Amino acid sequence: MKAHDNSRGILVVRSGGDSQYVTVNVSGSSQAESESDQRVVVSSDDETQGTFIVVGDGEVTVNEQGNVSADLESDDKLVFRSYSEGRSEEDEQEEQAISDGQAAAEVYVMESSEQGSEFAADVVQYSEDTTVEVTQQSEGTVRMTADRSQDQGKIIITSVSEQAISSAEDLQVAVDGEAAAEASSYSDLESAIGSDNSKFLVRQQSTAQASADVLIAVNHFSTREVTMSEDGDGSDDSGTDGTDGSDGDGGQETTDAYG
Repeated sequence: MKAHDNSRGILVVRSGGDSQYVTVNVSGSSQAESESDQRVVVSSDDETQGTFIVVGDGEVTVNEQGNVSADLESDDKLVFRSYSEGRSEEDEQEEQAISDGQAAAEVYVMESSEQGSEFAADVVQYSEDTTVEVTQQSEGTVRMTADRSQDQGKIIITSVSEQAISSAEDLQVAVDGEAAAEASSYSDLESAIGSDNSKFLVRQQSTAQASADVLIAVNHFSTREVTMSEDGDGSDDSGTDGTDGSDGDGGQETTDAYG
């Protein structure tokens, strides 16, 4: 099990090559509701929400005690995402992309609480054959390398603090130095996969978290360098690496992860 220190408070349980049954206790001030075989939403009295998502062929349900139970197969993952301001339609679309395997990873670039003016990166990997590494995070530019063993394109979900990218309206994205087009909608973004050009979509600007969510559809894969910048330049080579978010053991696990 891996807990990620990012604005979504993402928790990932990996089956680790063995079938695994996971139970998550839900507190008395929260209620769990099943949306499908692969998603359960937990809502609290303070209007915060969180979603448990199965990536793979397993299932997640609400048991008779009102807790969350997941039956994971050998290569599955159980992912938890939290929403301090409530869950939006855009969040639901991202969850679906994660569950379907269309989203290969999430990348968070935020101001480091320890260093103040410096930045930290956190990477959550969802696809076993894809790795994403943040190679630069500086004011005005974020650069990452995405490597995938299969050619099929995927979506990378990113959340970038306003300290790193101050204006989402001026954001430009390049893949291997070639400018990606800005998509007009989520369906337009999806159309980039397998096409001649990559696309990106600015999904939301969070006032409370002072960050922008940017979805990048990389049209096809091998090893690709993705650059987000305010000026389209991204020439600074300084920065530090993010984490890969890989962890997990087989067997049965019970945890208190919400409320």
